[in-house]
Amino acid sequence: MPRLPALILIAVSAACSLHTPEAARLTPAPPPPSSDLTSAGQILFLVVGDAGRGNDAQLQVGRRMAAVCAERRPGKGCDFALAPGDLIYNDGVRGVDDPKFRSHFETPFQDLGKLPFWSVPGNHDWHAAGSVQAQIDYTTRSERWRMPFNHFSIPRLPQWLHIYGVDTAVMDDIRHASGEDLRTLSGLREKQLQAAREALCGKSGWRLLFGHHPVYSSGQHGWERGQQGKAPHIAAALEPLIRGCEVQVYFAGHDHMQEHISVEEPRYQQIIQGAGAEFRTNSRRIGAMSRFLAEKLGFALVTAGPKEMKVEFFAPGESAPVYTVPITQ
Repeated sequence: MPRLPALILIAVSAACSLHTPEAARLTPAPPPPSSDLTSAGQILFLVVGDAGRGNDAQLQVGRRMAAVCAERRPGKGCDFALAPGDLIYNDGVRGVDDPKFRSHFETPFQDLGKLPFWSVPGNHDWHAAGSVQAQIDYTTRSERWRMPFNHFSIPRLPQWLHIYGVDTAVMDDIRHASGEDLRTLSGLREKQLQAAREALCGKSGWRLLFGHHPVYSSGQHGWERGQQGKAPHIAAALEPLIRGCEVQVYFAGHDHMQEHISVEEPRYQQIIQGAGAEFRTNSRRIGAMSRFLAEKLGFALVTAGPKEMKVEFFAPGESAPVYTVPITQ
């Protein structure tokens, strides 16, 4: 009995161990195949986050996504999807041959054919050692999984569209780190942000960002640790980038709901799509900046042209969009 507290301490310590410093040793995948969209006058893409559960809800979402793409562009469908993290629950994968790649991704989204899913890690994807490297490596095995690195620019887009994906789990874990881990993660954060600046700043047209953790949220993560609807450590990392590069839209997940937040300073729109496989009903609205909140399964469809963009929220079982937001430059 006297040894029990020590055992509990060891268990807690192990549960809280950080794997995100492994990002310093990640090896990029060879450039994956991608459609040449450089001459496109309109781009249609999906946004679906926190989807990797391999459950019936994810299958419903996948089928509705396929149906919407077929309806909006018969014979061709959508161009690609953005997957802002938590791709494989609960703890990522154990290797490139992990059967969860099939059960938690390939099968639920099979109705979408070879539609590429450009994906960045979420916190759950980092839970197991080696998980994110395996997800990067799986890019060479799959016809639709696309994670060339833990942060990257989507290639071969029109000159009026620029999209960068960031690994916010690295940024989020800085608050838990100390010593060498803190120095490593701080350096990795700055490398990501510099790469994103080079990809977005000064570019014409749309400058879009996607990552797992939202800056603002009415969901449970927006209120944890007394955050009052804002994650200060994520804001400190991303909002200078958003301001400096005049990013118009940030797509995130993490909270299991759908939400549109209009931020005044710096001015940008934040879209949360974290209900790809489950939803929660414990949200607390953060005020007028939260323009729409849906505690239901779903995803977004983005229709983008050189000057105008439309983001529509969808839910399985509902034929019409549950919410639409037009965005102009």
